[in-house]
Amino acid sequence: MIDALEEPDSTLVYLMSVSSIRPEELAFKWLDLVPATRNLWVVRAVNQGKLHTPKYHRANRPIRLTETDVQRLLALKERRKAQDDDWMFPNRIKKGKIMKPGPIWHETFLARRIQPVADRLGLPHITWRLLRHWGATQMVEERVPIKAAQERLGHSRPDILLKFYAQALDPSADAAAESLSGQLSGRFSAAKAAQTA
Repeated sequence: MIDALEEPDSTLVYLMSVSSIRPEELAFKWLDLVPATRNLWVVRAVNQGKLHTPKYHRANRPIRLTETDVQRLLALKERRKAQDDDWMFPNRIKKGKIMKPGPIWHETFLARRIQPVADRLGLPHITWRLLRHWGATQMVEERVPIKAAQERLGHSRPDILLKFYAQALDPSADAAAESLSGQLSGRFSAAKAAQTA
């Protein structure tokens, strides 16, 4: 789907997927990206054009990106000829009778821009929560330290990640079954056998 979307929508969905941020945290300005440290700072949030503080136990948090992620964002900035104080994903919002630039309205973005492409590709209904759950599940599956995953997702407590976001994937369920069954039957599980070998 990311490849089928036009820019900047493609990079927006890509960033949502690799960062696992909340949709209201898409209120990035280009100055929030620090290429030297590969950090993207979550410093503001937006709901229906109104800016507010992000929902997190700390006011700001960095999202560490890979060099590939940073280069993708910088390429978008270059194509759009954007300045540091410009919105990364802009939208025009009404201020009285005048339309002024502001951050994207995530509330309508999915229905207007993402879901038509998903429908055309035969994909299921896409939601921001689906992208966030995918990211959380991948981090758990890859054994990312819980504290690092917690901070990336912006949770105040690590148990929220495991309780509400991480979904057991089939390979994990198989590994759990093999591990326990293998111990009781007196044989090594496939994972332990591989480690021993």
